[in-house]
Amino acid sequence: MELIAWDRKTLDEYYTPRKIREIREIVNSLGIEITEFVSTPRGMSSLRREDQDEALSHFKRLVEVASDIGTKIVNTVAPWPFSDIPSPDIKRRPLMQTFLMPENLPYDLDMDLVWNNYVNLMRKFADLVEDAGMRYAIEPHPFRLICNADGM
Repeated sequence: MELIAWDRKTLDEYYTPRKIREIREIVNSLGIEITEFVSTPRGMSSLRREDQDEALSHFKRLVEVASDIGTKIVNTVAPWPFSDIPSPDIKRRPLMQTFLMPENLPYDLDMDLVWNNYVNLMRKFADLVEDAGMRYAIEPHPFRLICNADGM
C-alpha cells in the first residue's frame, strides 16, 4: 500500500511518532507492506534559493518519516516547470477538456535554467535517499518537468 502526505503541514502534524507507531502496528497485524511514501515539496522548480532550501527540508522530512514507517521508497510528483505561473490543480486537470495558459506570460522564461536547477536539487534528493538506504521514485504527470519516460 502507498501512503501520502499532501503537504508539509500534513507531513509534520499528522505523521507524528505516535501515528507512525499506530500505522506500523496496523500494517504488521495485517501482514501488508507499505510500498512507498509520497510527498511532493513545493518549490522544486523555483529559481529562488529559499524555495529550493524549503523543498530540500521538506524532502529530508519525507525521508525521515518514510524510514520510520518502514518503507524503502519515497516518491514525489514531478513539478510544474514555472512555479510563479499558476496552473490548474493536478487533481482537476484530468477533468478538463482544454487547459489554456494565462495570457500574460513573461517572455523571458528560461527552461534550461529551470531544468538545470531542478536536476541539481534532484541530485541532493538522491544523496539523501542513498544515505538512508532507500530508493527515490519520480512520478511523471502531463504538463510537468517530467511528463513521460522520454522526459525522464
